[in-house]
Amino acid sequence: QAERNQCALQNYESAYRGLRSLWSEAMLVAGRLDENMAAETKNKVEAATVVLYDSQNRWLRYSERACEAESLLWRGQEVESKIYYDCMLRLTHSRMHSLAAFVGEGAEATGAMVHVHQDGATHLHYE
Repeated sequence: QAERNQCALQNYESAYRGLRSLWSEAMLVAGRLDENMAAETKNKVEAATVVLYDSQNRWLRYSERACEAESLLWRGQEVESKIYYDCMLRLTHSRMHSLAAFVGEGAEATGAMVHVHQDGATHLHYE
């Protein structure tokens, strides 16, 4: 079981690295959205970077707590950490999908060039 627990942790850590990369791209897009916002609108709405940052922090707290809850039935058992990290992996992939959609649509809206690497990672380029 220890081997499976370690494998689940490594899978999650790998996905989390991907999430952090996407997060950087999403913040770049949000920054561009803020730059492009009309002056009269800036006083009426929160900055995109603030909204995105807040949503990510709330998602992090939610995902950790949701996965703690999901693993409650196995509390104190060897399989508990595997259940937790499998849940974190699943939620991280879901968040990555959401951020990737934001980056893709936001890149188009802000005039970025999107470069997709063979491993699926994206990088935005602005002129």
